[in-house]
Amino acid sequence: MSQYRSILREINRNKGGKDKHRFEIFLLRFMVHFNAPTSQKDRDAMWESSRHAISSLSDTGFESQVLRCFDFTLWIKAKIYGRPVAEIFAREAIIRKQKELSIN
Repeated sequence: MSQYRSILREINRNKGGKDKHRFEIFLLRFMVHFNAPTSQKDRDAMWESSRHAISSLSDTGFESQVLRCFDFTLWIKAKIYGRPVAEIFAREAIIRKQKELSIN
């Protein structure tokens, strides 16, 4: 917990405060407070809540740039569902490819 506070203090000192780096703060809180739910229903609810929070964060310029570099949304999904990150990324790539093929 003290590392969490130390990192937040550093973000506030060097990067202009909480408003500029909401995504980093969200990720830190997720990592510190994350406790994987045991039931599928609870995992689904946690995923929807996290997905909604991330989508609201991605509206700003900085956060959308971060998500273009690495899709933390899928990383969080892998953590919630207890699946390997590579599996989640592969599954998402297949879904995106299918959507592209159905559009064209």
